Amino acid sequence: MDTIWTGVRERVLALRTAPGARRVFGATFNGYGHGFDLEPPVAEAGLPAAERCGA
Repeated sequence: MDTIWTGVRERVLALRTAPGARRVFGATFNGYGHGFDLEPPVAEAGLPAAERCGA
């Protein structure tokens, strides 16, 4: 099934090389930020715990 989430990891990682990428989306701020670093995907068994954290 094709959704808007298909390929999102690859698109986010591609943003690392976009012009001005470090100035947007909280990539860096005073030496801190996400830097477009992604954690490994959550295994299906870990989804309930991850969903509880976001509640």
